[in-house]
Amino acid sequence: MRISLIGAGNVAWHLGHAFSSGGVRIQRVMNRGKEAGQALARELKTDFVADLTFQVDDSEVLILAISDSAISDVLHMIRSRGAVLVHTAGSIPMDVLKEINVHCGVLYPFQTLTRGIVTDLRKVPFCIEASDKESLETLQYLATTVSDFVRVVNSEQRSYLHLAGIILNNFTNHLITLASDYLEKKHIDRELILPLIRETFRKLENISPAEAQTGPARRNNRIILEKHLRMLEKEPALKNLYSLISDSIIAYYKMDH
Repeated sequence: MRISLIGAGNVAWHLGHAFSSGGVRIQRVMNRGKEAGQALARELKTDFVADLTFQVDDSEVLILAISDSAISDVLHMIRSRGAVLVHTAGSIPMDVLKEINVHCGVLYPFQTLTRGIVTDLRKVPFCIEASDKESLETLQYLATTVSDFVRVVNSEQRSYLHLAGIILNNFTNHLITLASDYLEKKHIDRELILPLIRETFRKLENISPAEAQTGPARRNNRIILEKHLRMLEKEPALKNLYSLISDSIIAYYKMDH
């Protein structure tokens, strides 16, 4: 299979390397930023193109691996009609592509990806959607070259999944950032929290997150909760978060789940 990539950021980097290793031929990398685009093209041993207004008549799939906000701008530059046009965004409906190409779809890797940090995509869920049966078969084949976890998920379901992913990953990472900053202010080595982070997520492979919940809010231990809030008097933002999330945990376990 032959594909072309638009983009040179986090998702494009991972998809490019995974597809290349999986035997998919990458015809070219296209990116408005010349330096990043050329660097990725060199790594993938393929051509680089800065101008998107061209015909991709030798690629079967054209993948827009770019930020959600850039999709609408880039779409108006594309003149190709020969390839299945695909985006990789979690929150953008597939239908935005139909104005440009009748054969379109979505190839959404549900994982946090950072350029240069290797992630085993075979274990990453790939959510696919397509405008027609033939395009869906093409995306199924393409996705299975890099992942063992491929599911057909429509645009509405994907938007819910994306929202859940923001809460799960981005919010959690922000809380870890705040905790790390707090320890740094107290002159405590942040490496002390790394085993706790690993164990927190390891447990979820065996039990549900509701079962894994521990801590003073889970036990509704008001003495400890009030003590912690007093300790955070000089950290109003962190204090508000502590109070808000503790109240949410207490309310959750008061409900019948």
